[in-house]
Amino acid sequence: MRKYWSLGASSCETEIVNLPMSREELEALLDFLYHGSLDPERTEKHIAVLFFSAWNFDILYLFEFCAHHILSSLKPSNALKAFKSAVGCSHRALLEAVLDFIVENMEEIAFSKEYKQFVREFPKHSVTITQAFFVYGSTKRIKT
Repeated sequence: MRKYWSLGASSCETEIVNLPMSREELEALLDFLYHGSLDPERTEKHIAVLFFSAWNFDILYLFEFCAHHILSSLKPSNALKAFKSAVGCSHRALLEAVLDFIVENMEEIAFSKEYKQFVREFPKHSVTITQAFFVYGSTKRIKT
């Protein structure tokens, strides 16, 4: 909350910041800021909001903590969420790693309900994934 003081005035103007997170998510963010870590259950539950908050508020340690957590817990069932987070927060290294993971697990991911929904919501990113899959396939054929 920012306060703007003016000399001689009896009141001050206050800017109210509306954070796009629940109380529970805000508590997780504050706990991380005070302690430098979170228990695994809370980390998993709030990772997307924490990652976005770290990017939005320029909290580098939390940003890298979240990116590491996303990468270490990557599986076909959460890969598209990880992809959206990496794109949304412009984390190039995470994006490349997640894209590689998606391409390597494309058969399982492409036939999921989540991927069908992802294609409808993010056609541009779907094209990126498809192109990466074809590049991966062509380089794999060359190596063998």
